[in-house]
Amino acid sequence: MGEVSSETRSVSEGFYPDDQAPAASLEKPRKGNGGGKPAAECSNNLDCGTPSSVNICEGNIINITNTIPTCTGGVCGDIIDRSYDDCGDGGTCVVDTCVYDNPISECPYNLDQGGQTYNLINDLYSTSSCLIVSADDITIDFNGFNITGNDPRGGTISGVYVNGYGGVTIKNGKIYDFRFGVYLRENQNNNLLNLTSSSNGGGGVYFYSSSNNQLMNLTLNSNGYNGAAFYSSSNNNQLNNIFTNASKGNIGIFFSSSSNNTLTNITAITWIHSGIYLYQSSNNTLTDIMARAESGIGIYVSSSSNNVLDNVLVTSNGDQGVWISSSSNNTLSNIISNLNARDGIIISSSSNNTLFNTSTNSNGRNGLYFSGSSNDNTIDNATSCGNDLWDFYCSSSNRNSGQGNVFSGVNITNCVDIWPVQGIGPEGDYVACP
Repeated sequence: MGEVSSETRSVSEGFYPDDQAPAASLEKPRKGNGGGKPAAECSNNLDCGTPSSVNICEGNIINITNTIPTCTGGVCGDIIDRSYDDCGDGGTCVVDTCVYDNPISECPYNLDQGGQTYNLINDLYSTSSCLIVSADDITIDFNGFNITGNDPRGGTISGVYVNGYGGVTIKNGKIYDFRFGVYLRENQNNNLLNLTSSSNGGGGVYFYSSSNNQLMNLTLNSNGYNGAAFYSSSNNNQLNNIFTNASKGNIGIFFSSSSNNTLTNITAITWIHSGIYLYQSSNNTLTDIMARAESGIGIYVSSSSNNVLDNVLVTSNGDQGVWISSSSNNTLSNIISNLNARDGIIISSSSNNTLFNTSTNSNGRNGLYFSGSSNDNTIDNATSCGNDLWDFYCSSSNRNSGQGNVFSGVNITNCVDIWPVQGIGPEGDYVACP
């Protein structure tokens, strides 16, 4: 709804709404001719007439004008209340109402006409999967309406179910209380835009064996397991401007055996496991990320390689800020990982990773921790100060190198090359914290 405005015009001042008639055209009753009150006098709103409403199309907007007769100070006047109703992308304003092609007013509903746009015209409630897509190249426009299920733990019951069909666009609405808010399987070239998918038992959005999908402007809150999950889904899945708060679940955003994806401008908050988890997933790029797990890990990368994490904030996690495990050739740059309950960044059994411009301060254990044969890693321009155990801890890891670092507490255990060496200039790898 749009802007609301009000104005009052008094009959006694000679004006009606929109100057439809002059007050001089109304005469007071003469004595001896029925008597009674003058027309402009009143003691309550009922004396002033009946409210009315007029709807007029202005482009694709309905201009709604409500006229409310009001008695103020014994004199009748009108309050003019104006509001606006946008018919949205899928609707057209005709005469005084929104008209939609392929309207959906109940579910379950089978969408089987390829190349068509389907439009919700009211909120929907369902005891089974609500919208079932059975053709390619379909657009579902919620037009701001909601669909609500009744069984967040019920099998694969989904708000929107797409199995084997591609080119599907789902946009402009909210989905609640299904097993999965949106379920897409074995398809490609789909778009999820301007959606909220929350309080679903299994996950907000779920992709299996799907590729080249775009997710933009999504809010995924209070879902039971994952905010968004990708299984065996690779090649140019793009996530942009996603907020997920999996307060009841394990993982904010999960990639399993899914590679070549791009995540930008992501906020991922969860309770138990990790804000973002990459498992056996490579060649992914994560940029402008905030991730936090109240009792877990901000970002967890396991058995994955060639991933890029840039401009990442992972603070106040219940475990580690970033954990790279059994992974190689990953690049971490511009990372802030402070105030975590355990380690700021841990590299375990992982080699040939690059860390540049990282901040790991005031963590409950170590700032930077390399363990379990994490070899040939490069650490440049790292600041790690004020951590409870060690600012830099190397355990059984060799041939690591770097320069321009700032550490104070350094522990080197079974790292044969004795890196890092304190000092300024070519002989030094780090200087002490201020």
